Amino acid sequence: MKTNKISQVLNQNRKGTLFFCTTLLLAIIFTIQSCEKEGITESKNEVMQLETSKISAVGSIQSTANKPIANAIIKLREQKIARSNQQGNFILGDNFEIGDVMTIEHPDFVTLYKVINENTKFFFLMKERAKPNRINSESESIIDVGPGGQITIPPNAFSNNGVMYIGDIDIRATYIDVTNDSELESAPGAYISENNSGTNLSPLESYGMMEITATIPGTLLPLELINGMSIQVSFPILDDETPDKVNLYALNETSGYWSSVGVLTAVNNVLQGSITSVNNSYNADIPCANELICVKIKIVYTNGNPGCGIGAKGLSYRGRDGFYYPNQNGYVRFWVCPDSAFQLQACRSQNAEFNQIFDISNAIIPPSGCIDLGVWTINN
Repeated sequence: MKTNKISQVLNQNRKGTLFFCTTLLLAIIFTIQSCEKEGITESKNEVMQLETSKISAVGSIQSTANKPIANAIIKLREQKIARSNQQGNFILGDNFEIGDVMTIEHPDFVTLYKVINENTKFFFLMKERAKPNRINSESESIIDVGPGGQITIPPNAFSNNGVMYIGDIDIRATYIDVTNDSELESAPGAYISENNSGTNLSPLESYGMMEITATIPGTLLPLELINGMSIQVSFPILDDETPDKVNLYALNETSGYWSSVGVLTAVNNVLQGSITSVNNSYNADIPCANELICVKIKIVYTNGNPGCGIGAKGLSYRGRDGFYYPNQNGYVRFWVCPDSAFQLQACRSQNAEFNQIFDISNAIIPPSGCIDLGVWTINN
């Protein structure tokens, strides 16, 4: 059985555990059966423990325009486990566990890599890919990305199965604007980075993301950058408070977290840097803390639980976590930046009753466990 990487990182110094088993049935859309270890008492020396859980669920996939996406492929460990129908819905078996990375693929949308956490609600937004730019492999090509960004591809840069590729190439370079709420939610991976050894996780504040794919025209066959070749990338600066230097991360498709691959420098209203691989997503980011900050809150509905998820969106930073269902005790946990303000949203509703703002800038962060935000009563 596997253990969620977040749990592994947070529990290096954990002392003592108590066992409990839970069975939770949410009508129609979700069933979760779990037997997990968790610290019942959150003293200074205790840390939250999430062990593996068996999950069976129904999920759905929509575009950032809130339209259902049909024929999206859901994979686990490179194995196809489901396909979305015309309504964007899919059914999962129970052959995966907490800590697994789910891949959601569609040729017209940015690929998602989602780490399955406790009580994850399987609802996903996907960003439509940019139209393909057809280039000739033997010429330098400059492609616009987003509102002011660019990528510059040198000549003779690609290979096919280790052999230099000569001919036309379809390049799709898609920018994800994290200042837009829907696109913030459609991020390819969690707003969490990992160090080189994967032993430490940090929450991130994003300044934009980009997916770059290179394929043989008329096919989905991917091409690779030749060893030693690089593509120059420019992320548009959309925030006046963007630092002069920002870290560049590539998505680790195995872990579902971001790995540092370089630095971006602000020049002429763009963040400039270079990448040495394609068919992946990249993130202009800075860590907002050296370690994950956990917050928890108890959810109470005045007119019965509607069975929807709860998400956390950063207000003083660009990041997001969720959606999750409350556990058997009614609690939901999130990973947020410290000294921050964030907004909790239930059911993806814009109604005031389903939204609540919290400011933890003056909160005392416990050495272990979660910051307890108390009770949020939702007058649904």
